[in-house]
Amino acid sequence: MRKFFLVLSIAILSLVFATSCNSREIYVFFNTDCIIDLSGRNAKNVKTHISSFLNEADNTFSTSIVNSDIYRINSAPAFEIVCVNNSTIDLLNLCKEIYESDNSFNPAIFPIVELWNFSPDRFTGIEVSSIPEESMITETLLYCSFDNFVWDSETNSVYKKDTRSKIDLGGIAKGYACDKSFELAEEMQKAIINIGGTIKTNSEITVHIKNPRPETNQFAAKVAIPDNFAISTSGDYERYYFYDNLRYHHIFDPSGQPAWIKSNDPILSVSIIGPSAAICDALSTLIFINGLNSKMQIILNHYSCSALVLYTEHYEIYGDISIDFLENRYL
Repeated sequence: MRKFFLVLSIAILSLVFATSCNSREIYVFFNTDCIIDLSGRNAKNVKTHISSFLNEADNTFSTSIVNSDIYRINSAPAFEIVCVNNSTIDLLNLCKEIYESDNSFNPAIFPIVELWNFSPDRFTGIEVSSIPEESMITETLLYCSFDNFVWDSETNSVYKKDTRSKIDLGGIAKGYACDKSFELAEEMQKAIINIGGTIKTNSEITVHIKNPRPETNQFAAKVAIPDNFAISTSGDYERYYFYDNLRYHHIFDPSGQPAWIKSNDPILSVSIIGPSAAICDALSTLIFINGLNSKMQIILNHYSCSALVLYTEHYEIYGDISIDFLENRYL
């Protein structure tokens, strides 16, 4: 009898060990690191489901992977019907919601991104010998309207009104993937999903904000993220190049120019904290372009989000943020 109980105890312990464990993996999707940190029953199986989803999402939303939904939409001639996945329709609907709040968030700005050589297949990141002429920018903007895209949520079909029009969902796709991955991990004791710096957690954590112009510290600040909240940051330091001693980055305003390029007090980065990673992802771009004006504050309130905006020598905060600054010039 004693031997039976010993064997039974070992079996139970083995089962607990197999089903309740920590699992932290790093993948590369969306051209960035994706860190999945889980703890709980069947954590490894959940991690596998998340990695499969991320692979599918990357192959759906990529502008450069042949046969992705976005690649096929961008390659199609005007009025040709393109059948897409449910997730693409979900993202288009979410983009439209934010675009109608303020069209500075414009997924159809992609031809401008390509014109400035910031597309994934032509990004340079070095000193360049030329930038687009104003006439080229003006001409390209003529077909950079998100209104050129029409879709049907019932048939999962998309078409565009101008062959030259293209979209890039990169301003929201990582956040969307973060939210969906978080949903797959809803039963986990601990779940921290980090998709290229867009993070969502089911327990309070501290996140370090990268210093856009490091002097004395690699990080500008550290921020407390409440449980079941997300954070996303957009900055001018991830994709940029120099021309004539001026930094040109990949976040464009409605004029077709890099946002704040002509300002003496430019925004360098924007971090958004809120319940939805997708919304945080999109609003970090929107606030980067517009700053914390009254309209942007209304939008932040609507989505229950807070914002940290870093300039060269100062910062602005909107909403309830628990923050400790680390860089001297922000102290």
